[in-house]
Amino acid sequence: MIDVLHATAPMIPSDRTPVSSARKGTRSCVDCRQRKVKCIWPTQDSTTCKSCLERHQACVAQQPVPRDRRAARVTSRHRIAQLEHKVSTLFKVVQKLERQAGGPNHDLAAISTVVEHAVEPSPSSLNEDNSSESGQSEATPANAPTHLRQLFNDGSLDYAEVQNRRVLSKSNGTSDTRWSRARALLLRELPSRTEVAAIAANTGPWLDIVRNMLFASYAAESPAMVVAKWDKVQQDDANPTELAMLLITLATSVHQMQAEVLTKIYSKVEEGYEFARKASDVIETVIVMDNVLAMSLEGLEVCCWWVRLQLLSSHEKTYLVLRRVIAIAELLGLPKAAHGMTAYEAKQLAAQADLPLAQQRQAAGVALWAAIRAADRLACLLIGFPLGTRHYPFAREEPFRDGRVDPQTYLCRLADIASDIPELDDLSSQGAAPAKLCDRALQIDQQLRQLYGSVPKSWWESLGAGPSPDGFLQHFHNYVIVRTHMKLALQDEASSQFAYSELVCMDACRELARRYTIFRRYLPSGFFASRVLDLQALTVAIVLLKKQHQAGSPWQAGFQDDATLVLLDDLLKTMDIGASLPGGRVAQQAAYAIRAIATLLQDKASSDNRSLSLKVPLLGRIDVRRKQPLAPATSQSQTMPAAAKEYWPRLHEPGTLSAGLSPDSAGGQALAQDVSLQDQQSWSMEISALPTFFSDDALGQDPWELYGFPDISMGGFPSD
Repeated sequence: MIDVLHATAPMIPSDRTPVSSARKGTRSCVDCRQRKVKCIWPTQDSTTCKSCLERHQACVAQQPVPRDRRAARVTSRHRIAQLEHKVSTLFKVVQKLERQAGGPNHDLAAISTVVEHAVEPSPSSLNEDNSSESGQSEATPANAPTHLRQLFNDGSLDYAEVQNRRVLSKSNGTSDTRWSRARALLLRELPSRTEVAAIAANTGPWLDIVRNMLFASYAAESPAMVVAKWDKVQQDDANPTELAMLLITLATSVHQMQAEVLTKIYSKVEEGYEFARKASDVIETVIVMDNVLAMSLEGLEVCCWWVRLQLLSSHEKTYLVLRRVIAIAELLGLPKAAHGMTAYEAKQLAAQADLPLAQQRQAAGVALWAAIRAADRLACLLIGFPLGTRHYPFAREEPFRDGRVDPQTYLCRLADIASDIPELDDLSSQGAAPAKLCDRALQIDQQLRQLYGSVPKSWWESLGAGPSPDGFLQHFHNYVIVRTHMKLALQDEASSQFAYSELVCMDACRELARRYTIFRRYLPSGFFASRVLDLQALTVAIVLLKKQHQAGSPWQAGFQDDATLVLLDDLLKTMDIGASLPGGRVAQQAAYAIRAIATLLQDKASSDNRSLSLKVPLLGRIDVRRKQPLAPATSQSQTMPAAAKEYWPRLHEPGTLSAGLSPDSAGGQALAQDVSLQDQQSWSMEISALPTFFSDDALGQDPWELYGFPDISMGGFPSD
């Protein structure tokens, strides 16, 4: 019987270098081989072939030479891809030079298209080595099962793990092929250096905001660095993820450029948008959906930035890739690496260049994992995605450090609180009792008040003239307040039973609308978060409109005032400005919906105009109609939290809290009394029976822009 435990395979000496041998039966000299001619020998024992005799030169026989390990792994497919890429690049250069010189413009498009399709690999070829490469690594996985570790690290046994050096690098022949293939496809979409410099001039404003609010270890920090990265990625050993990050930066900037600026770089505006689309598609193919290139810190950060780019196109892709990003992060062991290290500490360590590489990468991974969890929670709040990181809460950190508010820490705290709001929506859709909704809303409100009190009051009172991370955080904080109390504030009996929620919600709506009119105008044109801000403004405008026309409330004059009408009018004017900018379709649809709802609520005399059909971003087509007057109802009042007395006066600037009402004023005490409410302007909403997400015709299209509507006059806010 063969002893399996002691059986050994034949060993090959490590110092033996493989050599290439001549094919049996061949006898060609070096010159004939290079000239590709038949080598004829006069006799079998001749030392010079016939061709060398005629040319009067020395005849050198071929000798076996050591084989280059790296060259042996270069496949014919790789060589063909490189050649076709060079030919395609040459075609583009010639065509561009002819266009600049004004000469005849030859039809090279067809030839270039053929070459591009030849370079394009099939999905199977892109992933043909995924399984083999993942199984060849002998390093201990980052998420190795704990029970197997204990088998070798308990009692009389101990072991040392082989460190997982899963840094994106060329480690074997398959990686060489994959790198070259990915680099060739990405380089094909990279603009020229002149075009990159022109586009980079428009990256400054939005890049500063993103880098200060979100973790960005491998992204460019300034327009000058964007051009420097273009020079770096031209090298043969350039990392494909660096090239992909550069393309994402350029594509995002193109989406935000005005048409007159874009035409200075491209002959037509459509060419710029076509570049952004192609860049997004190729990054999705070679990085995002590649199980090897994406499974690294660099590749994971590329995926995160690519998800933000999809906010300009499709929220279905955003959801699917965000779940893929979370899964990759779990496979890389980022949740376990985050144990014992906060996001703020990780960000500080990742910025220290004197630390060992392993510690730097661990810190970068922890900071990236915090950014992923924050993005997942915000997507859950804003677009309604199911939460994928529910079991990974944030550690409680103080956002005010070293005399300043850390934007990333504050965003993580706020996103963690916001992740509880969808629970309110679920309770409401399940028909939970209002008292249960009230208890849960007050719990979330308490967390918001604690976060509010963790920063100085002066930070809230500052609203700069331009976009800043602090302005974004203050804007989102108010939106979370609105979402927390909105359901209770819009209840038919809200004015009597949920007075606290109503007042807090209304005050936050006004503050959010005021900040929107200032903040939205200063955002970079086409900024990818502008659509989210427009959607938030639509939310608060509809809430203000409902309360503005709510009948039967004893303090109706507190909501229906001229200041609110002026604020809504300014909000609509700001939306009209945003609608004229790149990526302003959501602002256009939101402005149309607000005006239509205002007209519906104001036209109380006509019975024929009690319903309308709207197309709302992310919601689709809805039919809205006014309800018939309800019978008077009475209910118990909502108990005001004791800690809110300190929170209310500090919530916003003095004098803006619901027409001067405060918890201790006479009007504030009257709000908590038992009153009757007759809501004559309540409405119902009917949504199309075919959800947009599951419609075959709609799948793959832009849900933000899927529902068009006829042109309307962009007038002011209608008044009585």
